[in-house]
Amino acid sequence: MPSCSVLRLCQYETNKLVRIQSVRLGSLKWSLNAAILLFICVMMLWNRKYQEFDLVVSSVTAKLKGVAQTRLPGVGEVVWDVVDFSRASQKNSFFVVTNVIVTKNQKQGRCAEVLLCLYHFKLFNPPDCLSAGIQTGSCVKFDVSRKTCEVSAWCPIETKTSPPRPALLAAAENFTVLIKNNIRFPAFNFISKNLPKKS
Repeated sequence: MPSCSVLRLCQYETNKLVRIQSVRLGSLKWSLNAAILLFICVMMLWNRKYQEFDLVVSSVTAKLKGVAQTRLPGVGEVVWDVVDFSRASQKNSFFVVTNVIVTKNQKQGRCAEVLLCLYHFKLFNPPDCLSAGIQTGSCVKFDVSRKTCEVSAWCPIETKTSPPRPALLAAAENFTVLIKNNIRFPAFNFISKNLPKKS
């Protein structure tokens, strides 16, 4: 045996097993075990708590924050904020504008459709032009020698086909996107969020 300075630390205890040969006590023991097991099975089948479910109530919100300043040719300095560079979200997504084509002095009215339909799509019959507005059914002069469709749209119509390089809103890479996700199971009184609670 190891020698110890404190005898109590060196003590070892064991349980004494007593086996009693008794029909009454054995029957009582197994009856209690069977009753407990039967109770658990009945409660599982009766309440079916293990099969209970609830529909989730959830919401996802995306917020975009940032400000950018650009110099537009012929316009000057322009400040862009969330209203300008964010667009309405589609299903499960959101969009951030990073580049624009600017047409100065646009207003609603009637004007000649640009000849992009003639050059790009090789359509020479004016009623067949792919329009940037609502066609009025008339042909009007585009320039001295050519005619094209008249449309009701934002005039003058955009003539550029490629956006400027580098992108005007390259500062969008520094914008902040905050995504909030809330999940709730009303039947279980369970709520989960991806943001910490405010203290």
